[in-house]
Amino acid sequence: MKKFLSAVLMSACVLGTAEAQAQSTEYYNCVNASNKQDDDYVKCYLEEAKRDVAKIDSYYQKMSSNPKFSTWNNGNGMFKGNFKDMLDTWISFRNRYCSLYAQTYSEYDGSSVAYHQAECIMQLTKRHAEDMDGLWQTSVSKIYNE
Repeated sequence: MKKFLSAVLMSACVLGTAEAQAQSTEYYNCVNASNKQDDDYVKCYLEEAKRDVAKIDSYYQKMSSNPKFSTWNNGNGMFKGNFKDMLDTWISFRNRYCSLYAQTYSEYDGSSVAYHQAECIMQLTKRHAEDMDGLWQTSVSKIYNE
């Protein structure tokens, strides 16, 4: 039983470390400088999401300018076709989902709606940036190195 608990605790520590490394230094500086108030955290969360949106945009730009994706995109370029539609649809989904998420959790724990919405936006944006990084890495290793 002790070995099992040790393994669970070790896994939690490893996952926690991986999660911690995923956030930027600016994020940690912001959180550390906050007054542990919802409004301060909201600012930190949204600034981190903005940094991740820039990463997402760069992946979309790289992939949309690759001729191997032009058929899928229905043309070259980021500001038309499937890449543009996918980004707009994802942002719309993220914002609506996080609105519902915030309403639900603020009723549950008493924190502000803005706090939960910003936290959700940050988490979903980070996840999408990681997903796009995975697609980009696959395109570089599998498509470019045929």
